[in-house]
Amino acid sequence: MRRIYIMLVVTLLLALASVQLTAVEAHSLNSSLPNPSTNLPIGAANIGIEQLTTEADLILLGTVTGTRSYWNNAHTIIYTDAAVSVEDVVRGNQALQNVIVTQVGGRVENITLSVLESASFRANERAVLFLKPNSNGTYSTVGWKNGKRVIKSDRVDSNTSVSTLVGQVGR
Repeated sequence: MRRIYIMLVVTLLLALASVQLTAVEAHSLNSSLPNPSTNLPIGAANIGIEQLTTEADLILLGTVTGTRSYWNNAHTIIYTDAAVSVEDVVRGNQALQNVIVTQVGGRVENITLSVLESASFRANERAVLFLKPNSNGTYSTVGWKNGKRVIKSDRVDSNTSVSTLVGQVGR
């Protein structure tokens, strides 16, 4: 019984490794979108404000107005676009009023692709976003989910207000 269990676990691990390689290879067909193999490594725990600030080309405060999930051209990866209404630009193009933030993962019909480190977005959610541009005009978060700091009651966490965070990032 133990031998069957070990073989099952090994088979499952090999299958998971194969799926990850397939997703990364398939990305080349949609090179203007975020690459699941880049950004910061999967499993990168809480990345500090300094690193996010250094790597971000655009830092903004905004509200998610809606989301849309879709397949890539090869029908191998699901992406989600979040439309964000810009309230304040901390760094970057001050004229921006709206941006689209693209993340790997989402749900299309009855199929869900969950990416543990990917930021998720919900309508009416306010957040400070640390972003990098994609070649298709959309943006992706820096450091996966670390590049999105949700605002609740004017705080991004129990110790930090939005104004403190904006002050740390600077203009």
